[in-house]
Amino acid sequence: MILKRTLYAFAGLILIVIVVVTYNYYSWRSDKVVDLSSNSLVLDTALGPIEYRQWGYGGPTILFLHGTPGGYDQYYPPPNFDPSSRRVIAVSRPGYLRTPIESGESLVEQADLYAALLDALEINEVIVMGVSGGGPGAITFAATHPERTQALIAGQAVSVVV
Repeated sequence: MILKRTLYAFAGLILIVIVVVTYNYYSWRSDKVVDLSSNSLVLDTALGPIEYRQWGYGGPTILFLHGTPGGYDQYYPPPNFDPSSRRVIAVSRPGYLRTPIESGESLVEQADLYAALLDALEINEVIVMGVSGGGPGAITFAATHPERTQALIAGQAVSVVV
């Protein structure tokens, strides 16, 4: 009898923990979705929509391609970031956050999408930076749009493009 009551109490406690954890997760997720959406823009380019966020306004422009998974939010300006020293355009690659996969299913289509974004923002040249899973897109951009690439930075980037 005592064992049965203990098991019921334990099962009840586990159920309460599951409900609380589930509620907290969905509450956190909802807040995160609102936060991500309010900190970026989705631009309808000639080749499809792409989500991006911009920091700074002066100096060279860096096109930041995030790793996997994630989105534009993987770029964090350093604490001593001087907005007049550089401009950073961080995108959500196709299939991540609010950039639909249809905007760039192949690496060449992705590179062309980034060029279309730069066209819409009236940016001629960039330093393209690919981190982790953003590496293949950065390499492809540099290879297919060399006239728009000042430099290529590959940070722990996937670098085998087939």
